[in-house]
Amino acid sequence: MAIAWLPTAGAREENQQVAEENDFAERRNLGRVLKLYFYKVAGWQEETLGLHRVHYVEASEVDWVELGPGEFLRELEGGALLYSPIDATAILPRQRIAVAVHGFSADTKTLGRWLTTVFPKHAPAYDHVLAYDYESLATGISENGRRLADALRALELHVRPRVRVDLFAHSMGTLVSRSMIEQWGGDAFVNRCFLAGPPNQGTRLADAKLVVPWLTSLAI
Repeated sequence: MAIAWLPTAGAREENQQVAEENDFAERRNLGRVLKLYFYKVAGWQEETLGLHRVHYVEASEVDWVELGPGEFLRELEGGALLYSPIDATAILPRQRIAVAVHGFSADTKTLGRWLTTVFPKHAPAYDHVLAYDYESLATGISENGRRLADALRALELHVRPRVRVDLFAHSMGTLVSRSMIEQWGGDAFVNRCFLAGPPNQGTRLADAKLVVPWLTSLAI
């Protein structure tokens, strides 16, 4: 047996720092879920849904951000995430792209923050970090997968020379991502998938979704 490495005396502190740095657990937001459900039922558009490019903004700079057409901010501890529209003209050959897909009843600010602040400390930063937000209650997994495939295809990723796309998904977002790749042709432009907590065996949250229409009818 050959021992190539032993932890140093400060390893515990280092591990604690790494754990805190990577504490980006998604937070469920029931209020947002119900809002998006009402919008879906009413046929209204919600500008925060769909595919956007994201940038992290430090807290000291948030007040100086001037929002352009289609842009919005999501506040985070210590800063905010700026969401902007993106089109095919922004994608250049050989660029590396990360796509974040959130889980049930969440949004992409958690994954977006991790990809724009923590990930670059340990690996080369992506040229673009994209975030896909979707309505997770009344819209099926396959339909959300189709919309994600259409949004990525509109960027013409499949015809850009040597563009690499890595997809990061959590929980229900892993099923949306698999649908996009396996059912809607996403394998033509996605190189790698990192799936965290995929509910491949189902989840009891699916039963909870049946209660929401009943609650909605009571509210009306």
